[in-house]
Amino acid sequence: MRIMLLFLCLACSALISAQEYEREHFLKTDTTWTKEYFDLPTGFAQDMTVRGIEEAIFPPGWGKVEHAEFWSYIFVWAVNTTEPLTEHDLEMNLELYFDGLMDVKQKDSTVNKLPSTALLVPTESATGNTVYTGKIRVFDRFRTQKMMTLNLKAEQQFCPAQEKSIIVFRFSPATFDKAVWKKLNAIPLREAICDLN
Repeated sequence: MRIMLLFLCLACSALISAQEYEREHFLKTDTTWTKEYFDLPTGFAQDMTVRGIEEAIFPPGWGKVEHAEFWSYIFVWAVNTTEPLTEHDLEMNLELYFDGLMDVKQKDSTVNKLPSTALLVPTESATGNTVYTGKIRVFDRFRTQKMMTLNLKAEQQFCPAQEKSIIVFRFSPATFDKAVWKKLNAIPLREAICDLN
């Protein structure tokens, strides 16, 4: 009986590892970037209306307040949908995501915590994908315990045959002319992204 239980535990562990490995393919980065994976909606933002998975990557300076990479990172949502997500869908789900991440509903009289607000503006794209520039105002519960504005760039690629959209979000409190954006923009999606996962 113990051998069977041990085998079952090992099999489950291998299956989980295989699932995680399959997810490690949206973004091409070097080993200095930290990666995290979530199912969507995430455990911290169950009100999100999108269903799928997320890959998030963080440069080494992400968590250091005085660093040029502070709060600069990228995540990709691969969501199940029969049509591209609208600006409203993206804005609403970003707000729900960050409100959950920052635990905005948890009352705390010592900090000025406000709900997240997102704004995406479509811009021209030579790729045929939908490209956005925007901002999201969020509460930073992890480092500063203050409200902050993250500038963002997003690109949505709709995959009709697979009935999914791949949305890449790049965030930083730095303005778009700062060097960190060169680093964020240099991280590419893997080729033939619609055929993955």
